[in-house]
Amino acid sequence: MALNPRYTVKRVKHGGESVMVWGAFSSCGVGPIVRVQGIMDQHQYKNIPKNVMEPYSFENMPVRYIFLHDNDPKHNSRLVKSWLSDKNIDILESSDLNPIENL
Repeated sequence: MALNPRYTVKRVKHGGESVMVWGAFSSCGVGPIVRVQGIMDQHQYKNIPKNVMEPYSFENMPVRYIFLHDNDPKHNSRLVKSWLSDKNIDILESSDLNPIENL
């Protein structure tokens, strides 16, 4: 299946503003997209799974799922690891794969 050009948007490669977003997807579909304000730290990152992913997963995903994030230091902070562990959320070890490339 080829990419349909009508679903693409031209991008500015240099200059202009930037927007950081967090998103999720699974075999159940695409989840919500959250705009990240400012520089994301471990506290802001923890609030995304807590306030966005967890409610979304309860409504839209199977009872058991595996969470994948990369090895960014804020993802692997004690704060985030502890919260995920307390919620019994299974973590898939990060690989060199970039699943978003295939979305």
